[in-house]
Amino acid sequence: MDASAIEIIRKKLGLILTERYQEIFSTLRITEGDIEVPLDFIIDYMTSIFVGTLHWWLTAETTMTPDHLAKLVIKLVANGHLTVLGIEIEE
Repeated sequence: MDASAIEIIRKKLGLILTERYQEIFSTLRITEGDIEVPLDFIIDYMTSIFVGTLHWWLTAETTMTPDHLAKLVIKLVANGHLTVLGIEIEE
């Protein structure tokens, strides 16, 4: 994947996240000390995780299936990043 392809994927993924989870995102107010974390920062952070993981999967010599990769990403995000944001995921 070249840089332009990665940027296209990041932008499209950001749009999908924004549209699909608008209701959740609209209720978030995440702060670090006195600083509010901007929503566009959170979305960019999340898309970076997904795109980075996808890049690893495409370039690594792995036999991991797409389904297994998706489950691992969801597990990691749900147990870490979303918890920090105050979002609980039911299993």
